[in-house]
Amino acid sequence: MNKAGIQHRDWLIYAGVFGLIALPSYFFSAVFVVPNPVLERILFFVWGPTFALAVYCMGHWMRRDYDSIALRLAILMNIGAGMIVTIMATVQSLNGVVSVEKIKGTTDEQLIWLYKAAFTGTNHTQLGIDIAFDVWISLGTALFALAMVRHFAFRPWLGIAGIVVALGTLISNLIYFPWPPADRGGVDGGPFVGVWWGLLLSVIAFQYWRDNRTKGGTGKRQSSDGG
Repeated sequence: MNKAGIQHRDWLIYAGVFGLIALPSYFFSAVFVVPNPVLERILFFVWGPTFALAVYCMGHWMRRDYDSIALRLAILMNIGAGMIVTIMATVQSLNGVVSVEKIKGTTDEQLIWLYKAAFTGTNHTQLGIDIAFDVWISLGTALFALAMVRHFAFRPWLGIAGIVVALGTLISNLIYFPWPPADRGGVDGGPFVGVWWGLLLSVIAFQYWRDNRTKGGTGKRQSSDGG
């Protein structure tokens, strides 16, 4: 009996819940245009923490049946990525709101020029944080996908696809550094990484359904003799 009251599949449930929050938050704050700036800002701030929590819960669920160094490193890298993107969201949002407020609050041309220069400098800092996020999320995704290749709960092709997409995104960002690839005619791999995590989320839903059909609801693979 588990005295703590935590069942193994509970980690899978929480991974799915946090994933269902993180994935739309990413697409509607970083890819698609949200007409309401307040809603967009909320989604931007929610994305990082919920992504980190989803990966932690998913990794904990995976470790019982097949632990690996790649999985442990992936959990660390993706939690770091969630923290970095939250810092980026804070700097980006604060810079935009404060700069617009300052510029609108004065008619002094010299002050306006200074505020615009400060905005540009801070925006470059935000771009640097964004690149740091791309590095961490790319490596974290690649390591997580690598851990999935030999895990019984996933098809190897999904892990291989994740490695290819993640490393492709990392290489693209390094080639076009310090500018975002899309700003220089390249391909932004971020949405492709997001789609891959979306596929993983659908697999989580399948695993939960399968756990409900497995004796004890543990998610543990049964052998051919039923042991």
